[in-house]
Amino acid sequence: MTIAEKLYKLRNNTGLSQKEFADKIGASQSAVNYWENGNRQPRVTQIKKIAKAFDIALYILLDDSYELPDITSDAWKNRARFHNDTEIETPPKRFTMPREDRTYQDEPELKLRTNDGVYDYEHLDELEYNGIILKLGRGVELSPQEIKFKAAYEERELKKIGNTFAKFYTLLNEQGRKKADEQIARTLEAIELLTKVPEYQKNPKD
Repeated sequence: MTIAEKLYKLRNNTGLSQKEFADKIGASQSAVNYWENGNRQPRVTQIKKIAKAFDIALYILLDDSYELPDITSDAWKNRARFHNDTEIETPPKRFTMPREDRTYQDEPELKLRTNDGVYDYEHLDELEYNGIILKLGRGVELSPQEIKFKAAYEERELKKIGNTFAKFYTLLNEQGRKKADEQIARTLEAIELLTKVPEYQKNPKD
């Protein structure tokens, strides 16, 4: 069940109009209409508001493989609950949530997150980044915050690659490093050749 279908079902099960639903989660009626029609998808931050407003675990809304429960049923109301589980549930690894198309003049700056050893907060960065890439694919202009976030995310991912390379390179002896250097030279040459293929060249706007 898609997020559009879940939101439509959730609103109808609770007997709310689009405006009432929008008011409950602090969104506009037009945004709710777009979401339900599948024309746009809510941002992860908006999904979290919906989960909290209707007391539904976040993963149920985020993962298409989960059916939306009938939250008006007695069985749902009497279910066992864990404290604040609409907040602690994180998006499944395989899920990608595009950002909602809108103006971002009043949006807070997007910042990279850091894992704390308990939760994989960097995965939320991945969701944000994938949403930005989807927007670019649809030809949507990015906000200044998104452009800055995209550059920072890509820089961090490149540093991870460099750190991984350095980690393994230091484990090699001289003979192993010579072999590695040959592989690296061939890889760099292949990448350089790819940059000359128009199909693979980066759009200056990206």
